[in-house]
Amino acid sequence: LYDRTEQSLRKAIAICPNSDIYWSELGELYRIQKDALRAMSAYQNALRYNPANYEAREKLREMQGKKSIFAQFSSMNPDSIIAAATLPSAFPNDHALVLLDDTKRVVFDKGTSMAQREFLVKTFDKSGIDQYKEFGIPYNPYTETLIIEKAVTIKKDGSDVKADVARNSMVFKQLEEGDCIYVKWKTKN
Repeated sequence: LYDRTEQSLRKAIAICPNSDIYWSELGELYRIQKDALRAMSAYQNALRYNPANYEAREKLREMQGKKSIFAQFSSMNPDSIIAAATLPSAFPNDHALVLLDDTKRVVFDKGTSMAQREFLVKTFDKSGIDQYKEFGIPYNPYTETLIIEKAVTIKKDGSDVKADVARNSMVFKQLEEGDCIYVKWKTKN
C-alpha cells in the first residue's frame, strides 16, 4: 500500500513539481513510515513552494525535535490575572475592564506569519455584559486562517462556560456581573 501511494505521489509530483500539497503528502507518508530524512526533505519542498503550508511547517518542527513556535513565548495564567485584578470600585465610571490583551506574532521567511492572541475582560455591570456578551474577531478569510483555541465565560467561582462559536463570532452564555470572558486564538497569514 505504501509503495503504491508513493508511486502515485511521485507521478503527481512529476506532473506538477511545485505542488506543496503533493510534497506535504509525500512527507506525511515518509513520516508514517519513520523515514525522517526523506519526510523532512519532502516537507521542506512543500514549504519552498508554499511558505504558508503551516501543517508542513509544524510537522517539520516536530520532526526536528523543536517545540511549537508559540511555546517559545512566556504565557500568562488567566486565573492569576483575575485573582490579582483591581476591584470595580477603582473604576467607578467603567462598565468592564480589559485585564489582558496580548498578541504574539511570528514572521517567517517569504512574508508568511502567525499570530496568537489572548483577550480577557472582567464585566462590572449590565452595560459591561451588553458590551462583551457577543464578541467578534476581525480577520480576512481570504488571506488568513482563524483558529479559536478557547472561548469561555469564567464565572466568579472559577468555573468555565464554553461560548457558542460560529466562525469568528462568539456568544458568551450566562455572562453575569463580575464574570470574565476569555478568548485565545491564532491567525495564520
